[in-house]
Amino acid sequence: ESRTNMCALFFIKKGFPFVSVLDGGFAAAHAWLARDCDHLTLNEVLVEYDEETSLFADLHASYEDQKEFSNASTRRKTTIAMQRLIDNSLVRLTKAEAQLEGFTDRVVTARKE
Repeated sequence: ESRTNMCALFFIKKGFPFVSVLDGGFAAAHAWLARDCDHLTLNEVLVEYDEETSLFADLHASYEDQKEFSNASTRRKTTIAMQRLIDNSLVRLTKAEAQLEGFTDRVVTARKE
């Protein structure tokens, strides 16, 4: 416990205005907010939380999928997995395309100057 208190004190000294000690840490807080809390959302409670890039959001989505499809047939599970793979691939391609377009625009602009 003294180690935990020292860690909290470190963050307070570094200027963090809020320091909390939770059993299970951030993962437990995220799971409780996502699964059990009916009156608050993750974005209302967590500062600068981005569900798109959060590992914990991905883990929670996997947990929800496991619950939802635990009794589904193998064919249904395979169909869902393939659809997600395709969807995720398209999202990655779209983001990569946007990054390439931004890079190209910067290069063209730099050459004009």
